Amino acid sequence: MNDYCKYTLEKNYSPKSKKAIRFTSNILRLNTFARLLFVWLVLFSLLSCTFFSGRGKCERLISKEKMVEIMTDMYLLEAYIQVTARTRPEITDSVHYLYAGLFNEHDVTKETFDKAFECYSLDREKMEYLNEEVLNNISIIESRKPREEAGTNKLTPEELPGQTD
Repeated sequence: MNDYCKYTLEKNYSPKSKKAIRFTSNILRLNTFARLLFVWLVLFSLLSCTFFSGRGKCERLISKEKMVEIMTDMYLLEAYIQVTARTRPEITDSVHYLYAGLFNEHDVTKETFDKAFECYSLDREKMEYLNEEVLNNISIIESRKPREEAGTNKLTPEELPGQTD
């Protein structure tokens, strides 16, 4: 820098603006490879935010169908716990083991389920779909209950969910 630039920097600019000028002048002094590397680093960091939170992340954790099955079993387990706790309060001590058995039955860890549930709950439409399917499954189970009590456990092909001829 020549003497005139040094004089104007020292006289007219505050210490904060001097730092900003030094920073930009240091960036401009970098060679083209370093500038290119800097640009790629900034672009990668900005694009990675959208890439890793993209579509299909929830399905990579747990598929929708499996999530519906797990949530249905969870609702039924919770109902069982609430009904049984009235007559046997000691069941509340084994809730942890009951849920562990449920996750073990579906070959899913609690952490994976929690991540998937959080991911699905961020998307309103997906969560509505999951809840509707869970309610459908529970209503199908409830409709079978009177037949089981009466001793007729046979369903006609029209009543089977998801079955087509």
